[in-house]
Amino acid sequence: MQFPRQIQDRCVKATDPVCNRIRAFLCTLRTRWARMDPRLQKGLGVFLLLLLLFELAVYLIPLPWAALERPSSTLVFDREGKVLRAFTSADDMWRIRTDLEQVSPLLQKYLVFYEDRWFYYHPGFNPVSLVRALGQNLRSGRIISGGSTLTMQIARMIEPKVRTWRNKAIELFRALQLEQRFSKDELLTIYFNIAPYGGNIEGVAAAAWLYFGKEPARLSPGEAALLTVLPNSPSQFRPDLVPDRARKARDKVLKRLFDYGLIEDVEYREALAEEIPDARRDWPFRAPHFSQEMVARYPQEARIYTTINADLQIFLEDLLAVEVAKVKAEGITNAAAVVIDNQTHQLVAAVGSAGFFNHQDQGQVNGYLAPRSPGSTLKP
Repeated sequence: MQFPRQIQDRCVKATDPVCNRIRAFLCTLRTRWARMDPRLQKGLGVFLLLLLLFELAVYLIPLPWAALERPSSTLVFDREGKVLRAFTSADDMWRIRTDLEQVSPLLQKYLVFYEDRWFYYHPGFNPVSLVRALGQNLRSGRIISGGSTLTMQIARMIEPKVRTWRNKAIELFRALQLEQRFSKDELLTIYFNIAPYGGNIEGVAAAAWLYFGKEPARLSPGEAALLTVLPNSPSQFRPDLVPDRARKARDKVLKRLFDYGLIEDVEYREALAEEIPDARRDWPFRAPHFSQEMVARYPQEARIYTTINADLQIFLEDLLAVEVAKVKAEGITNAAAVVIDNQTHQLVAAVGSAGFFNHQDQGQVNGYLAPRSPGSTLKP
């Protein structure tokens, strides 16, 4: 029993300095608390109680994760980054999951400046904006201004509610909860993925593709300005429905950016001259069978990059349709073909049928995957 006793003595000696420091800290804290002004003690006590209640509320009322992590649409690309085909999300929305690095720095700068200049400094709400909005609302007798930060806008997006004082308080709580859970860059990422841009378009990537035909990383100043203001009122500023209103809203953003020196005179004038899209762009529809196969194989991917050559794919689809038309009188109504690069062994074109929408000949069946006898193609 001598050896264990020695170990115990050493442990006591090792922990004594730690215990002494803790005791000294507690004594100092107790002394300072006793010397503190009673009003300050009450204020600090109320603050700690509110903090405890907030943490309890965060635990009891979790964030609506389903509204934050919405299903993504899928884009299938060829080897050069051209879209072959696009698929809506599971809830029939155009919503393409996008990282912050894939969003134009211009749009990030414009959005923070125009919507929430103190975004990187406030805890989820801006007290000055809230007080100003409160004064405006009291003077008008109704809610005309919300004083919302970007974080509060996210809270409203994930839980849409009628604008009332009670719902504003809930929105404020959610904003604090979001700030506690996510970093500022993560909050911007959430905003750019769920913000509404008109109709069934959500997220900046879907908006950039459907209005401008490009990735959000390649937006011009005029395009970035339009996508800055569009989520404020998607139905009123939709460029494909009300292009004149959309232009006025965009120009208002550009004017403010110019007034504060965020864009130069030449850049400002060029942005004002940019055309407003008056219609949504149609998605390309190439390699439909192959694209379906890729989506089935990689269901969690928002962007699928392939080795398909879009130009060769178009040529093969047209060629197959012409050749099938030539032999249709002989009872041959469908065909399939694939092209493989012998040097790289990469699939560069794949056509599953002569006509994808030809229901009579089962055009949506992927012919190049159908099991068949090799016949004389295999030689001993």
